[in-house]
Amino acid sequence: MEKIRLIDDNTLVHNLQDKFGDDLPKGLLSTVILQPTAYDKDKVLAKMDEIRKEILSKEQFEYSKLDMLYYINRLIVTVRDGGVK
Repeated sequence: MEKIRLIDDNTLVHNLQDKFGDDLPKGLLSTVILQPTAYDKDKVLAKMDEIRKEILSKEQFEYSKLDMLYYINRLIVTVRDGGVK
């Protein structure tokens, strides 16, 4: 399997602008910005499974909305950050 290299799109755009300035081909920046985010799916799934196990390990299964919001937010951060802190 080919290893995917993660690139910060903001840094790439900034570096391209610094290097090429007005000579930058039209559409190149928008092409970079529109590229899908690459992340390690296995790390994301492992972290989400860890959070699921944490929820299931609780003594009681009655959660307040605030508790559930906490876990949902952790899952969102996990997906956003690609499973890596």
